[in-house]
Amino acid sequence: CGRIHDCDFLLGVGPVGKEYDVDPFNLGGDSLDGTIRVSINLSSLQFQHHDLLETIQSALATAHMGPQYLEIELTENILMKDVESTVKTLRELKTMGVHLAIDDFGTGYSSLSYLKQFPLDTLKIDRSFITGLPANAEDAAIVCAIIALAESLKLRVIAEGVETEAQLAFLRGHGCHEIQGYLFSKPLPPDEMTQLLHSDYLRIESLCTGASTR
Repeated sequence: CGRIHDCDFLLGVGPVGKEYDVDPFNLGGDSLDGTIRVSINLSSLQFQHHDLLETIQSALATAHMGPQYLEIELTENILMKDVESTVKTLRELKTMGVHLAIDDFGTGYSSLSYLKQFPLDTLKIDRSFITGLPANAEDAAIVCAIIALAESLKLRVIAEGVETEAQLAFLRGHGCHEIQGYLFSKPLPPDEMTQLLHSDYLRIESLCTGASTR
């Protein structure tokens, strides 16, 4: 692998002289079964940039990284700004082989009639709905409804901000596919992340059949 520079993705902002070395993650290597993806959140400006596809292709080539190991995360508000243009760009990214996720779902404004048009892979439930689980009945009802919606659209579901065993148990019981949050790990530097990824810690019981933690 090589390096992905911040300026490759901070379109229109200019170089910041910072780079992330993706070597330690051994993306796609046999030791990690090729299951690890790098997720990148794009702003509205970055997503609408005319050179977005070329920039992503260039960054992947520089890093010697396959598109299947990259996931682009976009919020509802970004997706809904120009639906026709959004659908076109998302389809081009999917054709490239990149994974697509809708981030912080439930906090923005999105029309379900449009949502089904987007070629997404993953729906991420905003942490604001997870914090009150399982005691808060309203949060519980919303989370269950989002999981059901994602299932009907054949999307993977990730719950953000999971911090307690009780939250994990609730999500597992209601069919959430993956979780992220401090319950499993705080943000880590590359060397510590590599150690975590290669340890038995990731062999934690799945949330449901075929699911994983992240």
